[in-house]
Amino acid sequence: MHRHFGCLAHWLGLLKRRSGLIATVFLDTEFTGLDWRYPRRLISIGLVASEERLGEWYAEIDGWSAEDCTPWVQGHVLPLLTGPRMTRKAAAKSLRAWLARLGSVQIASDSPIDWNLLSDLLGYTLPRNVVPERFDLAPRLQQADYRNALTNYWELHGGQHNALSDARAHRHASALIEQVSRQDRSD
Repeated sequence: MHRHFGCLAHWLGLLKRRSGLIATVFLDTEFTGLDWRYPRRLISIGLVASEERLGEWYAEIDGWSAEDCTPWVQGHVLPLLTGPRMTRKAAAKSLRAWLARLGSVQIASDSPIDWNLLSDLLGYTLPRNVVPERFDLAPRLQQADYRNALTNYWELHGGQHNALSDARAHRHASALIEQVSRQDRSD
């Protein structure tokens, strides 16, 4: 029964999102690394609503040290942190409050790791207004136009491998792709 509910929730979420009744929130995280020799810990998390008026949310999380990070993370992620760090508890409370203000939302990310780290931060209990399944951006990464839009965003604004900047880049690229799609349908 639970599996069927999840499928129904997914399709209802897609219908609401396409009809404009549900907002998309782009999620990105930075963490200590993919190497199994390093403990996977959340470093920072950024969420950006599809509609600019709904805002964005960012936090750097404590509970890790530079020694916990892979050399790649030490060189590419840590230099982009702006601080200060928050406790996991404070970040979860703040994030829940921000999400509650948005109404119905579906989280979009390019990796299941982002979703897992978000879920972990929230104690595996999503707020009621959040669709319980993420919108997967990974297929869009296969589209040259989407990848080019991401690259152009980072060239203009910098910050690739900063969670907030990466979430903003996904909002930017998604908006461009959806705009082109609407134009193609009207032609």
